[in-house]
Amino acid sequence: MNIYLAQATPDCECRLIHAALDTMPEEKSVRMKRCRVAQQRTCMALSEVLLAWALLEDRNLKVRKSDRFFGKYGKPMLCVSGEIIEFNISHSGPFVLVGIDENPLGVDIQQWGRDVDLIARKIMSPDEYEAWTTSPDKVVAFYDFWARTESILKWKGVGIAGLRDASLPESIGTHPVAVPHGYSAAVCGCLPKRCSGVLRAQKIEVEMLLTQAERRRVAL
Repeated sequence: MNIYLAQATPDCECRLIHAALDTMPEEKSVRMKRCRVAQQRTCMALSEVLLAWALLEDRNLKVRKSDRFFGKYGKPMLCVSGEIIEFNISHSGPFVLVGIDENPLGVDIQQWGRDVDLIARKIMSPDEYEAWTTSPDKVVAFYDFWARTESILKWKGVGIAGLRDASLPESIGTHPVAVPHGYSAAVCGCLPKRCSGVLRAQKIEVEMLLTQAERRRVAL
């Protein structure tokens, strides 16, 4: 399993969108173009460019638009050069998190906010909520919980409707991922038994991604 983190900046929106269109599925391209929030458009583009970078760097695989397909419950997957690749994408604020593996996985990143008590009441079980109320920092504890829960739902390939059953097989686990202050992140998947503590995502600079995207375009 490999996890990557990148940060979008306002000045790179046009370049990222231009680079992303080479590999982004048409339906996502339409959604991106319709999006009215610049930062969200940028992160949608960045997620595709980062995914293409990771596949080429780690697997020597060149992804195309036609490589995307959907598994059970509509979870997106990739078949590149006959090889099935599981991947997952999340973005919040200017940050994008991408995970790739041979096995199903889910990743999630959440920007901290305020007024979380009402949301906590809705999504936590009574026991979880009671434990959360005693947390020394309820905001951080809530977003750690929410990132972990979202990673589980994304591993399963289900939406918020799956919240009532967030249980996992013994072979599957969740771990927090180290991200900048003000954010919480988690990954869910088939992790090595020796894996413990906080996982590190490899941070990739946007300029490096854009350089690779340009080289890939020239080579096509």
